[in-house]
Amino acid sequence: MNQDRVDELVNEYTRITGIECSAIFMQNGTNHIPSKLLDSEKGVYVFLSNETTFKVGKSVTLPRWNSNHYKFSLGQNRLATKIIENINDFINYFPANERQNILEQLTQETTKEWIKANLSRIEFKISINESIGALNLLEGFLQFKLNPIYEGG
Repeated sequence: MNQDRVDELVNEYTRITGIECSAIFMQNGTNHIPSKLLDSEKGVYVFLSNETTFKVGKSVTLPRWNSNHYKFSLGQNRLATKIIENINDFINYFPANERQNILEQLTQETTKEWIKANLSRIEFKISINESIGALNLLEGFLQFKLNPIYEGG
């Protein structure tokens, strides 16, 4: 995945809906810095590694947009929780020579730093003035196109 592929997704969504959409691809590591979701925006976020998408979700609030999916919380539909609860399946999406290191590094306490260092993020934003249906369609469109391992929400 790269910014050019993200731009193709934006163009396809806009062509289908007529709704202006912006998006940015944040490569894992130092570029993985969630933006602030402004009062004038709502959006869909994507977490992935290379071509494997783990989570597609939507938000109209800053906590869900910026931080919830980086924190482990038992019983919550958060990316960090899904990873820890399914760690033995999760590691199979990475090269065999990296799996032991992942098991050693990834804990409930380290999920935030690990996700930022090892997973990329894409942020798709539309105007807060667009309907909730437009946001739901953007999320559904991206789930259809990217087929996430963990469901949206």
